[in-house]
Amino acid sequence: MLEKIGIREFRNNLAKYISATKPIAVMRHGQTVGYFWFYQT
Repeated sequence: MLEKIGIREFRNNLAKYISATKPIAVMRHGQTVGYFWFYQT
């Protein structure tokens, strides 16, 4: 399931989201501005 968070929350808690294993939709004013998902090499 895709978690939707605001851009400010994403920026303030970046370390937490970098280690997340589920995809995240970054929102700004109700519009999706980007996606972030876990990728392991």
